[in-house]
Formats: sequence, structure tokens, C-alpha cells
Amino acid sequence: MRSMVSMRSFGNRIVRQFYKAGYRVLPRLFRPRARGPLVLLYHNVEDAYDVWTNKLRVNVTPRRFEDHVRFLTENFRVVPFSRICRADAAPDEIAITFDDGYASTLNTVLPILEKYHCPIKVYLTTENLTELNWLNKLCYLLNALSSVDRAALAEAALGVAPGQRICRRDFIDNFDPERTAPAIDDFFRRAYRGHVRRLFLTVEEARQLAAHPLVEIGSHTRHHYPLTRLGETQLHDEVVENHRQLNRLLDNKVQGFAIPFGYPTHRTPEIVRAIGEVDAFVLSAYGGRLDLQNCHGLPEVKRICIGGNLGSLWHYLNHPN
Repeated sequence: MRSMVSMRSFGNRIVRQFYKAGYRVLPRLFRPRARGPLVLLYHNVEDAYDVWTNKLRVNVTPRRFEDHVRFLTENFRVVPFSRICRADAAPDEIAITFDDGYASTLNTVLPILEKYHCPIKVYLTTENLTELNWLNKLCYLLNALSSVDRAALAEAALGVAPGQRICRRDFIDNFDPERTAPAIDDFFRRAYRGHVRRLFLTVEEARQLAAHPLVEIGSHTRHHYPLTRLGETQLHDEVVENHRQLNRLLDNKVQGFAIPFGYPTHRTPEIVRAIGEVDAFVLSAYGGRLDLQNCHGLPEVKRICIGGNLGSLWHYLNHPN
């Protein structure tokens, strides 16, 4: 099964490379048709590709993002997320979402949205409003530490035997709420003593964003922890209590919830029950076409995680699954 998934992934990368080049050479052949409705997912829009985000694969440059928005608004109907989640959504309707609450959402994305009158929905991780996320600290450590120190970090954070090769995904799949984030914090304090550039919105900036007519706001947990690794009390705090507290913080403008990471294995009955207390949908990522299929009692809205140039966007639109 794993080899079949790997071959499919490899084939998908090859096709994407054709689109990345082919949209310039043979645009009529590669130009996407309306295959929606679809929900797109972005994270961070900036030119910086540095030790804080490079291993998270969340960046799209401002130029490329504007290319995306221009194409989408000229060829599709980009609608608010709250309008696309219905059974009669049209095939040419697309909604754009952002996760995590990067500062670029206000400083870079919003001016582009205003230029093209393009709505979005932003899902905020509450901890990001006041401090650096554990994933960004991990990203820095994976860039900066020697192989010996990375092994020590894995042992401290995950209980992995020294010498075992690890990557970012291992810290998600084997996350331990009692040891992983504290260990990353400890290693980060010892490894980095300089100024950390501000990656995320402040509370006041989040309020500005929530007040904008083109923007809808949702919640995205308190800490961006992998929900499948949490106990019942922690899960309730990350999803339900955090959603309510964030709503109070932003004057009751928070509607809906997005699962962190959004892997298919993260759509468990326990997580869906928690989501059901704050939302009418299961909003995930990496799924493809919006089809509103039942997921443990709630309709599921799948999103397509977007990156790359305009050709890459065409690939995602033509091959949403």
C-alpha cells in the first residue's frame, strides 16, 4: 500500500512539473476548467524563505499569490467560505482560506484582496497571537542543530532512540503533549538567543482583520497541536474552550473551526464530536474536491493546500484529488 501511495505521489509531482512549465507554452491545453466547487488553503505570503518556515512548506511569494488571485477572480466566482458550504454550490465557485494567522495575512494579503475584491476566511491559532509557535521553533532547530543535537532533541521530545533519522512529520505523528513542546522550548532557548522576527498577527491586528468586510474568521486550536495525540480534556480545551475564548477576544466574530494538519487520519470520531460543539462542518486539508460527504456525523469540507506558480495552481484546480 505504501509503495502504491509513493508511486501515485511521484506521478503527481511529474504532472505538476508539466503544469508549472506548460501553462506558459500551451495555456489552452493546461488551462483549468470549472471542476468545483473547491476550497483552497494558503498559509503565509511573503518573499522570506528562512529558518522559521522553510521546512513547513507554507510560503507563497506575494507576486505568485497575486497571480493566483487575478486568475481566480477573472475565471471563477470567488465567494466567501460561508456561502460555498451548501449542497447547491456551483462548479465555478471557489473559496479561499488561510490557516495559522501569519502577519502577512494583514500586511501583504489584504491589499491584494482589496485590489481584486476577493473574499477570504482566516483560521487563527490563538497562541500565535502572543508568541512563537512550537512548529516554527522546531523548524529553526531542524535547520540549526547538528545531527547529534537533532538526535538528542528527538530523544527528549519523542522518546526516539539516538541515531534514528527524524524529520518534521515525526514530531507530528509521535507528538507527546507532556514532553514534545516543552522539549522543543528547552532546546530552542539554549540554541537561539537573538531577535525572532514577528511571524504572526497581534491581537489588535487580528481585530482589524476580523472587522474587514472581505474577511471571515474561524478558529484553529490554541496551540496547533496534533489533535489525535491529545486526551479528552486537552482535546476539549484545544477545540471547544479555545474557540469560545477566541470569540470573546474578537467580539464574537469567530465562526467555524479548521483541523490542524488535516491529514485523513486526524478525522476521528472523538475529534469530530469536539468540532460539533463549535461548527457544523469538519474542515480538513489535503482532501481535494468539496463534496460534503458524511464524516462521523458531520459533513466534511475538504481543502486543497496551494503553493507554487500559476502553473501549479492550474494543476491543483485540474487535479483536486
